[in-house]
Amino acid sequence: MSRRITPRFTTWCPEPTTPLGRTNPQGAPLEYHVRLLEVYRATMEAHGLSSPPGYGPAGPGRAVFSVSSFMDTLPATES
Repeated sequence: MSRRITPRFTTWCPEPTTPLGRTNPQGAPLEYHVRLLEVYRATMEAHGLSSPPGYGPAGPGRAVFSVSSFMDTLPATES
């Protein structure tokens, strides 16, 4: 990100039929996801990056994909 590259964001979701999914069916705790999103937003801001293209406008509840919770944490953009 320090080189102005915005990574594709995917949160951890263990597959239910894998060893990890069977031993941890609830997945990561909420705190993991909250902290991950806080760091993502802070890193984006620190490097002057905007929301990645193709995910819809940034801001709470505006992403176009259900798995794009990171878009909710970024500052809202004009649509």
